[in-house]
Amino acid sequence: MTKHGKMITMGYQIISLPELLLLGQAGVALFAIVDPLGNVPLMLAFTSNQTSQQRRHTATIAALVTAIILITMTLLGPMILQLFSIRLESLRVGGGLLLLLMGLAMLHSRVSSAKQTADEEREAIEAEDVGVVPMAMPLMAGPGAITLVISEAGHMPGMANRVGLVIVILLVSLISWVILRMADRVSNHIKRTGINVLTRLMGLLVVAISVEMIASGLIVLFPILASSSPAVGQ
Repeated sequence: MTKHGKMITMGYQIISLPELLLLGQAGVALFAIVDPLGNVPLMLAFTSNQTSQQRRHTATIAALVTAIILITMTLLGPMILQLFSIRLESLRVGGGLLLLLMGLAMLHSRVSSAKQTADEEREAIEAEDVGVVPMAMPLMAGPGAITLVISEAGHMPGMANRVGLVIVILLVSLISWVILRMADRVSNHIKRTGINVLTRLMGLLVVAISVEMIASGLIVLFPILASSSPAVGQ
């Protein structure tokens, strides 16, 4: 950090304070979308036939695969958009609508069908290894989280920002690993009601994030929306 405290050096590039704040906001948003606390009841349901050691192993696999998927999409996502000639703003609008549906479902303390359908849930309960599917994908590193990291990677270009976003993903995955590893203790201390309350709070945050994504995308796609209305009487 410089003597003025306004820049942080990462490698040979520099992350400014505004960019650092954006990374922090991205981390909060990603944590809300991954929603490890809301996934605790699902984790317990899917691993009800596992021993404590097996459940901890499942949590490790889920967090590791979540990190791998999100980091991969962070690095390759912008190139994928260019390959298919998809504008970043279009992704923000489409992804914002998806996040809006997920957030509304979280406000009702239920899993959105955009993350997991009823058939997929029944199949997961019967599966022996649930660390990769459905815990990592699609519950944690699902369409909403993937959309967010691709959007943020495109919104904050530069290797330093990309590395910062990878670090954010690793931190969120680490926190998720700790929570899922202690899923039984979390459930015993917070109880289902507490988890539902936290899920609703995360859902409210996701809804707000989705509206911001939709609005920012629409303003770029349709500049007329950003123009100020003429003064009354003119």
